[in-house]
Amino acid sequence: MHTKEEYELEEMLVGAKRREEDLIDRIMEIASIIYMQCPIEHQDAWLDRQVNDGLYNPSKDVGDD
Repeated sequence: MHTKEEYELEEMLVGAKRREEDLIDRIMEIASIIYMQCPIEHQDAWLDRQVNDGLYNPSKDVGDD
């Protein structure tokens, strides 16, 4: 029998694993775009997705004041 806390911990671990896999996929995707020297439109599309998903904020991360 699992306690409520054990189930919650298991759910957190599953969520963390999914997040890790998603981030690895994103890294592999941008690495492939760079390696294959894809057109700027592909790079822009990838970057737009990161901005839309809240992973990158150009004005904050570049240090524009």
